[in-house]
Parts: sequence; structure tokens; C-alpha cells
Amino acid sequence: MTQKPTNIILTHPFDNDDFLSLKAMQEGMNVIADSMIETHQIILSLSEIEEICNSDIVIFTSKRGVKYTLSQMNPMCCHDKKVVVVGQKTALALTDCGIMPSFVSKGQTGKEMCEALIADSIITGKKVTALLAQLADDTIEEYLSKLCDYKRIDVYQTLYKKKHSVDTIKALKSNDSFLVSFTSSSAVKAFVNLYANYFHNSIKCVSIGPVTSKTIEEFGLKVEIEAKESTYEGLFKSIEEYLNINATI
Repeated sequence: MTQKPTNIILTHPFDNDDFLSLKAMQEGMNVIADSMIETHQIILSLSEIEEICNSDIVIFTSKRGVKYTLSQMNPMCCHDKKVVVVGQKTALALTDCGIMPSFVSKGQTGKEMCEALIADSIITGKKVTALLAQLADDTIEEYLSKLCDYKRIDVYQTLYKKKHSVDTIKALKSNDSFLVSFTSSSAVKAFVNLYANYFHNSIKCVSIGPVTSKTIEEFGLKVEIEAKESTYEGLFKSIEEYLNINATI
């Protein structure tokens, strides 16, 4: 019988009421919090703020994008335009600022959002501005730029962690059963940069979705669990199912 993992290394940025760590502790797991990335606001220029205010459609792909953008401008500028968001958490962050999203993508990726926007002919011929992380790829631009007047504005930086965690190294060196959870490709790359010398074949990786899984596998690691739904809730549900299946009788 496979031993049920008792430890989990969480690599995502943490909030005060972090969902994944709370749920893992409720399952009786030892949580090692080792966030691989930090986010920092990028100061918008006046021309960039004007660009946002003059857009027909504004796109937010994360709650941090909402936070870092609207803290620098009057949220009222978004009331007369369509605001498109990826995911319910981004939508909630927007409503907390007094703005109701016009379109909430049912998918959790930029690709899924773009496909839905194109299918509904929402962006055709419009002036569209996407507020993104600096490390975000060009997926949205590749999908939308030929159909609309597309502009990308980076509103926050994602920086890789540079300092090792003693607890993570101890877990990697031990014979204990453990999981390593990744919620972005950036976190995977940062983890590899820090801990590649400690890798071994028994590392069990948890992935939030296909894009992150691809990055994990590119570094020769094994994806033990991939979330069926690319959200923190979906990720933990898949972890929970895995733990139940692998529980030692």
C-alpha cells in the first residue's frame, strides 16, 4: 500500500487567510510554506492610466491585477466600459472596488477567456486593454490583436525567490512522503532554480493545470496530481481525492 503523504510544500504567494494551507492543515498534513514568488506593483504612467480610461474593454486576469491597477486610479473610470475578468476571485476583487464585471470567464486561463470572447464577438473592433503581470505570456495578444485594437499594460512584477528554506531542504532530503504544490509555471521555475540539487525520483508534484504541468515535466519532474478545475479550490479537491485513495489502511 502506498504511504499517504504527511507533508506538503506550498509554493504559491500567501495571503493571511490562505485557503490551501488551511485546508491542508485540516487534513492533518504538515505544511511547509515556501512561496517561490513575490509580487510588486508597477507604477503606471499618466499615459497608461489614460489608455485604460479611454478603452472600450478592460481585462483583468487576477485579483492582484485588480489591486495594483485600481489603487493607482479612480475606479469610476471603469464604470462606463465593459470589464472582463478571469475567475470568480478576480470578479470578487473587482466588486469589492465597487465595479461589477461585464463578463466573467468560466475558464481559468487566458486562452479559455479569449476563446469565449471571440465566440461571443465581444471584442471585435473594440479598444481593449489587458492589465497583466510582467511575466505573463503573450497568449491574450496572440488571440485578440488581429480582432481589436489591443494594448497590454503590465501592472505588477513577479520576482523569483532567491533564498533557500531550511524546512524545504530537510523535506527533500528525508525519506518522508510529501507533495510539492505548484500554482504557476513561475513557481516551478523558481523552485527548480533553488532546489534542483536536491531533486530525486520520488518527488510528487501537484499542479493547478495543464500549463503548469507542462513546465513541471519540462524539468524532468513527475506530475502526481493535476487539478481538474484550475482554481485553489479545485486543486485542493484533487489533493483530497488523492489522499483518500492513498490512505494507509
